[in-house]
Amino acid sequence: MHIDCRLACVALLWALPVAAQARVACNLAAYPGIGYDPVREHAVSVLTDSARQHVADARWRQIEANLDAPCAAIPDLCSGAAPTGSGPSTTAAPTPGAAGGVPMASGPASTGATRRAGPLELTTWNLEHMMSEAAFAEWAAFCEPHDWDDAAAVLAGKPRHLTYCNAHAGAFHKTPDRIESLPLRTPEAFQLKVDALAARAAELGSDIYAFQEVSDADAVRRILPAGAYDVFVPDLVHPQNVAFAVKRGLGVSATDLRTVEDLVVCDLDNPRHCTRPGLELSVTHNGRPLRLLNVHLKSGCRRDPVNLPRGLSEQQYCALGRPDLTPGGACAMLRAQVPALEAWIDGQAAADLSFIVLGDFNRDLFGDLRREARLCLDRAASRSAAREPITGDTRIESLFREISDGSPAGADLWIAGLEIDTRKRNCGGGLTVFGCHDEIDHFVLGDRLARSGVEDRRAHLATGRDYGDEGYCPGNAKPSDHCPVTLVLPAVTQAQPTATLATPLAAGPAPPAGEP
Repeated sequence: MHIDCRLACVALLWALPVAAQARVACNLAAYPGIGYDPVREHAVSVLTDSARQHVADARWRQIEANLDAPCAAIPDLCSGAAPTGSGPSTTAAPTPGAAGGVPMASGPASTGATRRAGPLELTTWNLEHMMSEAAFAEWAAFCEPHDWDDAAAVLAGKPRHLTYCNAHAGAFHKTPDRIESLPLRTPEAFQLKVDALAARAAELGSDIYAFQEVSDADAVRRILPAGAYDVFVPDLVHPQNVAFAVKRGLGVSATDLRTVEDLVVCDLDNPRHCTRPGLELSVTHNGRPLRLLNVHLKSGCRRDPVNLPRGLSEQQYCALGRPDLTPGGACAMLRAQVPALEAWIDGQAAADLSFIVLGDFNRDLFGDLRREARLCLDRAASRSAAREPITGDTRIESLFREISDGSPAGADLWIAGLEIDTRKRNCGGGLTVFGCHDEIDHFVLGDRLARSGVEDRRAHLATGRDYGDEGYCPGNAKPSDHCPVTLVLPAVTQAQPTATLATPLAAGPAPPAGEP
């Protein structure tokens, strides 16, 4: 939503000093797609602290020179043309040492126009079983005759591209008879979800979206402004696909994408149950190539040591001396994804590229910081072992420390901080429902990118907020169990003075001296 600079200044006059008025108002006017609500105290705080990262150098110098100007002078500062970049976008090619994948070209090519210089707004967003109209009609037609029982539908031959029949029941997944929101099993009810997601997307206006849990490209297009984005989805049959949506004019085409199929792992006991692929996108940011990997990793192993079989303590497991013992269920499938994820990261680091892994990790990565990379080893031995290739005997404890091992150079990773404004809702009658997940949607930055444009790598902060009271409790349509989470990459690539940085809130505790 475009916000006139003068109106923004007046709206914030009561809360902010003159210098902060200039920064916030000019930031909002110059880059209206940031997606924050300027009248909310939380958003004002975030924008004030991080405004420097959202404004290109030339404009920032102009603002700094007029920090004491009256409010009426601010529109003149904001009216100047933003600096423009040059050079075409980078076309992706297979990366040496990267995880395997297949070429992918879903959706139309973009205009190929050169992207102007400026901050890059990235949003990861799990849309929770989002379907196109055609996919929804097919899903409902197949599942309703089986009383929305997925097991019965599978026995009757439910196609693999249709999501679970018991999705959108409005029930708490752990207690199916506890109804927490409106069931979305009619076109009219499902449209409520679509409308709410579309309203949030219009508010955000991000440059690039990394979506999870979508049926196809048309499902993504339902929530985005018509004609404003190119949408790319892997050419793989999966009911919970990943996708990118790229704002037109960024110079991204279908040749800039690649499906990372090595992240697909199937359950040996249930071959229909497979994890999602990854989707790689190459763009140019600040004149440099940037690789993004959109992931949706296996759920159900959020906090457990990855390789620890259920029913055993770490002490018991290590005392057995049996590295061939593997965990069961969800952790086993997540563990099988780790080598492919690490291979992709190592390929980017070896090529000295800037990169981000973003999406639904289904993993508390900040919790992983409190663990060592490998089970049954002390800190020094664990971190040394993490630099060695993963084999069948590798006993992984922390997913994050395993993939962030500094080998090759540049494979030290940083987790963007998370600040998601979400809360429980008291729905009456003793029913309390939860808002969005607030610890599993992440941006993981490669060391080269994390150092670019900021002096303290922990200054990167991803933000989001839930869907408001109207999105929760029985009778209301819940848009998704995930909030959109947005990270803004700064427009500049050189280090800036510490005084201009956002408060460092990211990446958990700083590593001990002498460690990466």
